[in-house]
Amino acid sequence: MAPFLFLIVAQGLVGLVKQVTRKNLFSGLKVGDKKVEVNLLQFADDTLFICESNVQNILCIKAMLRCFELSSGLRVNFHKSKIGAIGVDKYEVKMYSEILHCSLMDIPFTYLGLPIGGNQARCSFWEPVLSKIRKKLSALLAKWIWRMGSAEKGLWKDVLESKYGLWSMTNSFTSNRIRYKSRWWNDLSKVNISDQEDNWINSNMVWQLGSGDKIKFWEDEWLANGQLKGRYERIYNNSDLKDKTIENFGNWSTHG
Repeated sequence: MAPFLFLIVAQGLVGLVKQVTRKNLFSGLKVGDKKVEVNLLQFADDTLFICESNVQNILCIKAMLRCFELSSGLRVNFHKSKIGAIGVDKYEVKMYSEILHCSLMDIPFTYLGLPIGGNQARCSFWEPVLSKIRKKLSALLAKWIWRMGSAEKGLWKDVLESKYGLWSMTNSFTSNRIRYKSRWWNDLSKVNISDQEDNWINSNMVWQLGSGDKIKFWEDEWLANGQLKGRYERIYNNSDLKDKTIENFGNWSTHG
């Protein structure tokens, strides 16, 4: 119910803009050969006034917002609002900000997580967007890696281990007999390769031994000093149990 009420109240501001535009008190930005006028954009709880640069428009915006406050009972926080301009003298923009009692906005700026007003041909323009996507994907991949390495049971896990082999937290899978693997599985594996310097999964996880049926004796970093295959390379090279888990080596006790 609350979102619906908000839409009703926001529609009142749309009505105000239509009225002042019809009476030529407010002039928006005209776009294209057909002079399509754009003067107000709303998304969720954000409102953008778009207009030509003149004092009358600024005073009209202030009057509309004041009328909106009185009619709706809502409060407009001018101190959190911002004003920006393109192709307008900075001193003129500063005067407008003082009239509205709001802060200046630098261009390019970020709106809804996207950079607005920059050079879209530059790689740096898209870096904030790519950074967010990387974080989201990393979190998703980490979730699946954790589920694969945990004691969780399920048909999905049985199918994956049957197709690709036993999951290893450092090498992702022990079987290389599958020639064609899904893109999802390849991405999951690349994140989790022990030879990679930026393997953030293993660097931020601590092993708990348990029964030893999930941890590879030689290849997983289950001890504080790293992989045993690196510390005892000659023994590892001569071992017939290179890819075996700890439980294959007999009983293990942390108390000696």
